[in-house]
Amino acid sequence: MTLGQRLDACYAGAMHYWRVEPTAWVPCLRALHGAELAHVETPVPWREHEPARGDFDWAAERDLERFVEQAGAAGLGVVLRLGPIVGAVET
Repeated sequence: MTLGQRLDACYAGAMHYWRVEPTAWVPCLRALHGAELAHVETPVPWREHEPARGDFDWAAERDLERFVEQAGAAGLGVVLRLGPIVGAVET
């Protein structure tokens, strides 16, 4: 950082997309935006997407691409925490 630069706070709310019904994503994301948050932060636990080696699951309730698109449409940036270890989440 150089003299004169300004740091902006990154205000984000957390949402575990794979634990929320996809039909509830948009209302939840809009609520985060309505709370004047700029981003949604979500862990991406790899075990949810590859339950067995080589067996990938990107079903509707785990459609990360769609979740990110819907977050953008709701006016939110996205912060992804990639697994296999994503904090307090059992992976």
